[in-house]
Amino acid sequence: MQTKTNIVSKKNRLWLFSMYFGHACGCHQKPSRSFFIKNYQFFLCYRCTGIMFAELIVSPIFYLLNLHFGFYTFLFVIPMLIDGGIQYVFKIESNHIRRLTTGILAGYGIGISIIHLIMVTINIL
Repeated sequence: MQTKTNIVSKKNRLWLFSMYFGHACGCHQKPSRSFFIKNYQFFLCYRCTGIMFAELIVSPIFYLLNLHFGFYTFLFVIPMLIDGGIQYVFKIESNHIRRLTTGILAGYGIGISIIHLIMVTINIL
């Protein structure tokens, strides 16, 4: 016989799975750095959301439109490194807009670099 505490709703199972997925992707998932949808914490923090959004959506579109600099686009990761370094060294807290923005820039840089490496590899073969 199951009790009410053993029964997990479909919505809660989906949320638990997404939180596990976010953690497996390497996100720290701190509630203070995440946003909430209907009292459920999103499975990625602001920065990781920006990275994933840019890698999966922005990078392929920009690559197809030829709005990139090839492998040099990887330099777009630098603002995120600077922001993280400032937070770590000087103990200055970043805000959500800066985290999301640097995440999108970094995701774009990483995504375009990966696409570019794949295309170069295909052309060599």
